[in-house]
Amino acid sequence: MFLYCLSIFLGAFLLFLVQPMMAQFILPWFGGSSLVWTSCMLFFQSGLVLGYAYSHQLTQRLSPFNQWLLHLIVLSAAILFLPIRPGLDWKPEDGLYPNWRVLGLLAGTIGIPYIVLSTTGPLIQRWQSLSHPNYSPYRLFALSNLGSLLALVGFPFLIESYLTLDQQSWYWSGGLVAYALLVGLCGYRFQRLAVAAGSSSAVTAENVIAKETHDTTNPAGASLGPWVVVLWLLLPMLASVQLLATTSFLTQEVGAHPFLWILPLALYLISFIVCFEYERLYVRPVFFVALCGSALFACYVLDKGLHEIFRSQIIAYSSVLFSAAMICHGELARLKPDPSRLTAFYLCISVGGAAGGLLVALIAPFVFNDYYEFHLSLILIVVFTLPLVLVGVYREYFSKSRNVVKLVGSWLTLITGIVAAGGVATAAIKMYRDSTGETVVGQYRNEYGVLKVEDRPGKRSLSHGKTMHGYQVTDPAWQHRPTSYYSPGSGLGLVMRFLQGELGGAPEALEGADAPPAAPLRIAAIGLGTGTVVTWGREMDTVRFFEIDPKVVAVAKNHFTYLNQAKAKNDVSLGDARVQLERETENDEPRYDVLIADAFSSDSIPKHLLTIEALQVYLSRIKPDGFLAIHVSNRFIELAPLLERQAKDLGIHAMYISYAPDRDDPAQLYQDHSSWVVLTENEWFRANPVVQSAEWNFPKQDTNIRWTDDFSPLLPLLRKEQLYGREKRKDD
Repeated sequence: MFLYCLSIFLGAFLLFLVQPMMAQFILPWFGGSSLVWTSCMLFFQSGLVLGYAYSHQLTQRLSPFNQWLLHLIVLSAAILFLPIRPGLDWKPEDGLYPNWRVLGLLAGTIGIPYIVLSTTGPLIQRWQSLSHPNYSPYRLFALSNLGSLLALVGFPFLIESYLTLDQQSWYWSGGLVAYALLVGLCGYRFQRLAVAAGSSSAVTAENVIAKETHDTTNPAGASLGPWVVVLWLLLPMLASVQLLATTSFLTQEVGAHPFLWILPLALYLISFIVCFEYERLYVRPVFFVALCGSALFACYVLDKGLHEIFRSQIIAYSSVLFSAAMICHGELARLKPDPSRLTAFYLCISVGGAAGGLLVALIAPFVFNDYYEFHLSLILIVVFTLPLVLVGVYREYFSKSRNVVKLVGSWLTLITGIVAAGGVATAAIKMYRDSTGETVVGQYRNEYGVLKVEDRPGKRSLSHGKTMHGYQVTDPAWQHRPTSYYSPGSGLGLVMRFLQGELGGAPEALEGADAPPAAPLRIAAIGLGTGTVVTWGREMDTVRFFEIDPKVVAVAKNHFTYLNQAKAKNDVSLGDARVQLERETENDEPRYDVLIADAFSSDSIPKHLLTIEALQVYLSRIKPDGFLAIHVSNRFIELAPLLERQAKDLGIHAMYISYAPDRDDPAQLYQDHSSWVVLTENEWFRANPVVQSAEWNFPKQDTNIRWTDDFSPLLPLLRKEQLYGREKRKDD
């Protein structure tokens, strides 16, 4: 038994450890977008289906010796793929078909090892149920989930914090070799036991060793009807949809960070452990009421959007996910069969989970124009549970020893479910109306998120998620003037005015020096948005945008006139900005006078664009006296101190410019508050009186963390008011 326990624990640990690890490897290649995680989850769920199908066929069709022999060959094949770090040849050249590219990359690098690891649960449990019939194999299922949970929890707090990605790859590869040896030994002992029992086939082995042992904890599982199999598929599918929809919300609004992937998945796994190991803890009315209450709270938080603090969003989405997973997995545990049908049971669970991943990752972005799958899965779970609650009410009402308290509680539970279903449906209808209202010009969704174009009073705006990403004023006098975060008083505005000679003569500190001559400017901008940046370009200037989302390009060209009517020459390079800039360096293309980094998706931070290595790429692409302007306005994360420390490490001067327009001044009517960090060695700019008057001290921060490609923790940079629900004091 010890070998079985150790093998299944190590296999589950490696299985779930590789998920965030591989996502971290490829995240920078796909713009740091949350789509990487949903695509990874779809791949891993599909891998589970293949692994479970293999285990099912292996145990049903082959003798114990042949099972062991074939699995040894498969284990050896998996070791040939080590180490698992993907090569640079997998880097995409543009932003097209990102989901399919992630799936192809994972299949070519981790596919075989992952499928082999996914066979562990059903295969080891089947071998254990035959060789140790007095022990329930479902105890190993709980142990497997515990190993998975420890891997997920340990990754952001231990592994990611102390090991580089290269080290993680080698340690994981060593773990896979140890796992292969353990499983090979388990198979050897299993087939030896079968030989000792005198069996020669899988069927007779089951009869001789297990003596047709059944799980006495679930006598109803001995007979299966078609509806039971349907529930084996439906329940995990609903739980999977809820898991991925919840993760999408968190990573879209805050950041595609492993912690925000791992927290929902950890809650999902905890529900598996509780329901299959401690079945009595699943009390249907309790978790049904919890689901109803948390669902209404989550819909409220979702509707408030950017006005709700980070802590409330975490609590709301986590509670609704855990309640929903407990109901789905609790009901699933009550339907588990006897061990003779164990592999089929797990196969159905994996198929249901993969179906949920398929719906969220590949189908929903092209069928829905918003995240309706979140609401639909909640409604289906509530509607599914309502008949079960109604049966409880019926039984209590007609029972001989009618308990008034239980009867009233059952009725209240039923009413709560009806109210919750109605509330979630109302929230979904409101979301739909918001996306099709009279002011909405168009709303679009793809793998990168939700874009909404809306006509507001006096302007047309573009929103990504819950955050506005620029607008164009309808007044013809304003249509070609920089607005929003790029206004003349902003950090970027000061840089552009300086380069175009609009900030006055030479400062006293540099008297006698020759002023920089007016010359054509080469401008680069990471993130297209509406294309507002191009308004800073003159006829002799050139503006190049780097944009990973092709839908943003289409929206900017079809719904806004900045690009089409610009004075400056402009083009869009489709793909991840960092990858494209690295290729420009390799091709020795001319450098830029100013490089603008403003690539947030909603308020999600593409961390790979802000690491020290990324800054090195940017600085290599600007002229010696050029400018790197980074937009750091963010409601969740304090980025300015991070960039200040990294600039010092790179030996370049950093300036913090925070601008708040005067709303009473008509000239500043269409200007917004913005914060910029400008990195430059240009002494003329730094000594300019206008610039000096606009410069602020960098905000204080308690941590000295730097972001690198191997180490980029997000939580230490979280704004305090997002944790504690209060405004920051001046001395914070």
